[in-house]
Amino acid sequence: MQPLKVNYSNTEIFISDYFIDDSSLQKQLRQTYKQAFKEVKFNKLVELAEKSPVLINDALNNLQGQLNGFNWRIDNNVNTSLNHLTEERKKLIEFLLSERIELDKIVEREREILTNEADELSSKLVEQTMGYAQELIKTSLIYLITLLTVIIVLPFSMGYYLGKRLRNSKNN
Repeated sequence: MQPLKVNYSNTEIFISDYFIDDSSLQKQLRQTYKQAFKEVKFNKLVELAEKSPVLINDALNNLQGQLNGFNWRIDNNVNTSLNHLTEERKKLIEFLLSERIELDKIVEREREILTNEADELSSKLVEQTMGYAQELIKTSLIYLITLLTVIIVLPFSMGYYLGKRLRNSKNN
């Protein structure tokens, strides 16, 4: 039994000769031809399977071998890709860990510098504050002594001199 051969160009010539330009008709004809070919091929396959099961068995074994090879290649490629991704992930984790350690070192160094600067600033602030406090105390003591002198010593001195003069003037 020879396969059925259909020449699409002859069909198209036939359609164009009779001025049928409807594209849906052409699509339907093509689908019908394709379906007919599928049915013929399937029927031939069934007929072949009935007549020679050994050939079908050999063909199926051959197909199984090809599929096994294909599956092995896919598995091998997937495993290779997974191994590669695992290695990349490990390298990325190592890189991130080393970067984190470096950042910790930088932060620790900056923290130490800032702590030293804060210590220097606080000691300078205490020294300046104590210097200003000493000056303020000295100035306050000078003004207090001057004020006490004016308030206490001056009236007593004036009273003493006035009393002396009055006694000298009464005695004279």
